[in-house]
Amino acid sequence: MGSEEAAVLGSQTERLGEVLPEGRTARERLQLLAVHNAYHMGKIVALRQVLGF
Repeated sequence: MGSEEAAVLGSQTERLGEVLPEGRTARERLQLLAVHNAYHMGKIVALRQVLGF
């Protein structure tokens, strides 16, 4: 799921309970995407700190 698709899905609150083809609800998918992105942001911050930026 790309950022544009996630933004559209997140803006349609009536669809958050909808079960997606992967078996998760739209809400669960968006939460997973947020956690995934936060994990990678943390890795980027840690790498920058190691490199002295």
